[in-house]
Amino acid sequence: MKQLKYQHIIIGGGCAGFQLAKAMLNLPNSTVRSVLIIESSKEHAPKSWCFWADNSHPYRHLVKKEWSSLSFGAYENKKSLPLQNKTYQHIDSQSFINYHLTEFENNPRITLIHDTVFSLENQSEGCLVNGYDRSYMAEYVYYSIPNLTKEVNFKPKVWQHFLGWEVITSENYFNDEEATLMDFDVDDNMDGRFIYILPFTENRALVECTIFSNQAFPLTSFENSLKTYLHKKYGSDYKLLKTEKGSVPMMRMENSLNFERLIPIGTAAGCIKASTGYSFIRNLEHTNKIIGYLQGNNQLPGVAYSRFDFYDKLLLWIIENEKHEIKIIFNLLFKNNSIRNILLFLDEKTSIFQEMRIFYSLPKFTFINALFSSFPKHVLSINVLKSIYLGLKQTFLAYLNKGKVGEIQKTIVE
Repeated sequence: MKQLKYQHIIIGGGCAGFQLAKAMLNLPNSTVRSVLIIESSKEHAPKSWCFWADNSHPYRHLVKKEWSSLSFGAYENKKSLPLQNKTYQHIDSQSFINYHLTEFENNPRITLIHDTVFSLENQSEGCLVNGYDRSYMAEYVYYSIPNLTKEVNFKPKVWQHFLGWEVITSENYFNDEEATLMDFDVDDNMDGRFIYILPFTENRALVECTIFSNQAFPLTSFENSLKTYLHKKYGSDYKLLKTEKGSVPMMRMENSLNFERLIPIGTAAGCIKASTGYSFIRNLEHTNKIIGYLQGNNQLPGVAYSRFDFYDKLLLWIIENEKHEIKIIFNLLFKNNSIRNILLFLDEKTSIFQEMRIFYSLPKFTFINALFSSFPKHVLSINVLKSIYLGLKQTFLAYLNKGKVGEIQKTIVE
């Protein structure tokens, strides 16, 4: 089996892999001489990437649609949440892929092949990547697929399952300036499912049924919820244009394989926010850290544990064990907090003081129960308490330093 040599190999030609490859090509030839992307399939399931951001990110030109306001619905009440200095933005995956393929096509430093990787080996001369067609050697290997490692721990095993229908109506039912982030008024809703709506025009929208769960649901369960919701809102006045479905892991990846020049990205690096499933901007931030390392500006990004991982684990335990509380929790979150603080919290950029106010607005007994039910005592006493202590210490010091609470570093290394 012939062995090919490259300076950098990226395993996985998805969101994280293409973002990293494109950023590498912006570096001089002396820093990045050659890049190989290994993707297992030529076909990519269509999907939508959405995120809240300003206009400064490098993919602004690919934004297909953006909304200046978000809405939340529960218990027959709807709340509109205007965004400040940001918009909720949508990028179509096919446009994203086509853009990168065009960028890569005529660049001699980058190669894209289709092969399936089944193992990685750490050798004295570099990292060996074993594929079914051939093997590859590189100075650095970046991988986005967690199960490439010998052992992957999924704790807890919660997934975001979704089915989306893009529909068109004869009447103008949709407000195309406002996306619906969550509408829990669907079916009897004992499992916390909700409807997510992206209105592209006043009569065309993606309407998606989403369930956070540790179990799979039959396709008919999603279809019935969508039919019920659409009929309730718009009667029979809609036509199905296309569908998209999938599952997003809602857990932090803990990979046992650890080579000095084997670098996780995307899902493998924990760039999917465990409690929400958002990843696009987190991938960009992780890419920037890797680029900074290649330029000699910072250390290689490693695994850092923060108090936000602790918060995520609490919510994931509730999703696993107290599904009926999901609707209550999110209703109180959006009812009692500003959209600015909610998004800062989800971006992991709040201070301890802001987080205390948010948790004070939520059902306390539910989270106390999750705290003592989901974590062994030794974890609470060492890891969690250490993170909370360091977070409080940083907050207090920042407060003394002219009150700059908002500038607290979000990552607290274990």
